[in-house]
This record gives sequence, structure tokens and C-alpha cells, in this order.
Amino acid sequence: MASLITVNLPQQSYEIAIAPGNLERLGEYMADLKLGKKVLLVSNPTIFKHYGQKAIASLEAGGFKCVHHILPAGERYKTPSSIKKIYDAALANRLERSSTMVALGGGVIGDMTGFASATWLRGLTLSKFPHPY
Repeated sequence: MASLITVNLPQQSYEIAIAPGNLERLGEYMADLKLGKKVLLVSNPTIFKHYGQKAIASLEAGGFKCVHHILPAGERYKTPSSIKKIYDAALANRLERSSTMVALGGGVIGDMTGFASATWLRGLTLSKFPHPY
């Protein structure tokens, strides 16, 4: 079961769902949000190797068409070039305003995916799923 934490901001508050060990339910959680059906999952090689296929299977079971993009791990890859690579994946897979980007991992992956989702087509939904270890 997920615990919800509300982030209160003057412009717009939002909730963060914390659900340790529930990666296999990611698609179910996202389906409840009534999102568009296209998802771009962004991760790094290490996290994707261990959890990528489980995340994709869960998203597909939730009714989403999921594609993925892998960025190298490390702070030095937090660059405009990495953002361009996410944009290229979004363009190649025809992500729309109703689409969602999912960050599978924390730190650099979350930052880069968050920025890309906020700026692609003037903003997409972002779901962050921090690495489970």
C-alpha cells in the first residue's frame, strides 16, 4: 500500500506516493490517475538492468504503451545533450501532451526526466519511481 505525502506549494500542491517494494504495481497506480496511454520510462543502465523489465511489464499490465530510454549514470551526464536525447526519444515515439515520462531511479535520472517532462510540448506528467535500494 502506498503512503501519500502532500507537498503544499503556493502555485499548486501535489501528492507523492511512497510505495516501497511495489514496483510491480506501478502500472496499477498510474492507471488510477487517468493519464494518457503513452509512457517514456527513463533510467540508467544499472537501475534498468535490475528493475527496468519489471517496471515496463507493470506499466503494460496497467494498459500503457511503454518505451524506454537509457541515460548514462553519473552527475557529469546532467547536460543539455542528455535532455536532447530524452527529447529525441519523445519525438521518435510521438509523445503527446497527455503522455507521461517516468523516472526509474533517483538523482540525475529524476532531475533530467523532470526537466524534460516539464519542457516537452510545454509540459507532460512526470512520475518518479526512485530506485528501490
